[in-house]
Amino acid sequence: MSFRNLIYFDESHNEGGRINTTYTGLKELLEKNNFECVALTEFPITYDRLKKCSALVIAGPDMAKFRTSEIEDILKYVYDGGSLVLMSDAGGDSGHMTNLNKIAQPLGFQFNADQVIDQKLNLGVDTVPILEQVTPHDITRGVASISYRAGCSITVAGDAQILFKSNQTSTPPSVPVLVLSNYGKGKTVGIGTYEIFRDRLLGGLNAKHHLTLALNIFQYLATRQSFVEEAEVVVEEVGEESSPLLKELTEIKGGKNLIEADSKQEKVVEAKVTPLIESYTSKEQAAILKAISQDVTNLSASIKEQLYTISDLQEKIAEASRRIEKIALTFKNLDFNQLNDHLNNLSTSFKKIDETVGQLLEYNQSLKAQFEGFKLIQEDYGKTIQSLIDTIKSAVDAAVNKISINFSEDLKLLNTSLKNTVQEILENIILKKLSESLKSQEQRLEMLENSLNEKLNKLLSEFSKKPVVEEVKTQIYRESEKPAATTQVKRTGKRRTQGSPSI
Repeated sequence: MSFRNLIYFDESHNEGGRINTTYTGLKELLEKNNFECVALTEFPITYDRLKKCSALVIAGPDMAKFRTSEIEDILKYVYDGGSLVLMSDAGGDSGHMTNLNKIAQPLGFQFNADQVIDQKLNLGVDTVPILEQVTPHDITRGVASISYRAGCSITVAGDAQILFKSNQTSTPPSVPVLVLSNYGKGKTVGIGTYEIFRDRLLGGLNAKHHLTLALNIFQYLATRQSFVEEAEVVVEEVGEESSPLLKELTEIKGGKNLIEADSKQEKVVEAKVTPLIESYTSKEQAAILKAISQDVTNLSASIKEQLYTISDLQEKIAEASRRIEKIALTFKNLDFNQLNDHLNNLSTSFKKIDETVGQLLEYNQSLKAQFEGFKLIQEDYGKTIQSLIDTIKSAVDAAVNKISINFSEDLKLLNTSLKNTVQEILENIILKKLSESLKSQEQRLEMLENSLNEKLNKLLSEFSKKPVVEEVKTQIYRESEKPAATTQVKRTGKRRTQGSPSI
């Protein structure tokens, strides 16, 4: 019996990775490989919903936080055997105001509030480094490198396994970016960027090895361990003869443990089963038994999942049946005469609507004609306006020229007037300065004259004391008898007789 693995992509917390918008390529890839992708839009997330799916994907929640009940139900789902993919982005929880680490920390890792970059090994920009430090694993089979666009680093605690690390040349160097953890019976993959699987993006799903990585992750999470791994576990833990079931298997000889088989059937079974069983060692038989047991467990889980689906389908059928009954009851109680009247009324209404539409069409034609007339009027109006603008422009230019000429003449007159005024002011200032200077000179001459008179009087006083004085006086007296020549002293404005002493 084959069935499709159901994968839920949570979209109730504003995730960046959405199967119908940003993850369409991933959805197409998974559906081609027997997966069914469903957007989980109902809020909140509950255990009852999660137990129906093989894996839950939470790809880059933004500006939204998970409730405590959601975190508990998600962890319970993983512990009971569910698979989980957690993807963050550059900046971690702090950069996107979310609490994804509340889910990641109990699982053994957490997303850091940083961004991994690489200046040397990248896809043209340092924010899309090419990371090559890979750990061999089923998830990384065929994946030599990844392009780590806008991703944060991861801190690992406990038994979480590192599958990819940043380069030595990266910032920060050699830090985990893709991890795998086991929690109870379930498994979780943690990636520091949800953009690794985005559509049509540098470093997105179409980057080298990303398609392989995506398919590896979901095939690993949705299926159990490989046959070889199961065999090794059985050999180490069970041993050769320690399992009762193994003893039952090795004791099948000739079909003696088959239930109610007739002799012919026993011979057929003996012929086919005995060589097959005896061709394996006890360890190989134990491994086969373990693998069969695991297949039965998987089949049981598949049947359980189908039962859930059938139960949901039964509920939907019951609901549809109830609705059909209501519709039937409605038709049963329906008054067909009244319905006929309603139909006639509708017919009349449609006729009126048809008439109204015809009137509207006629009115539309009238409006079109008016619009054409308006366009002609608008053109004439535009020409008139342009002519008016040209006339106003010419008048303004003429007025400006006239004002400019008058202003030029007024400016010349003003310039001449200013020159005359300035000249008069300068002359007045110069005359005032000259007058003040002459007045000062007159005062100095007057002071000098007074000083000379004092000295002369002093000399005359000295001469009057000697015999020669009389002679001098006589000489002076004679001189004074001569016709006096008048002298105009400009500086004092007085007239005096030349030669007459001021004794």
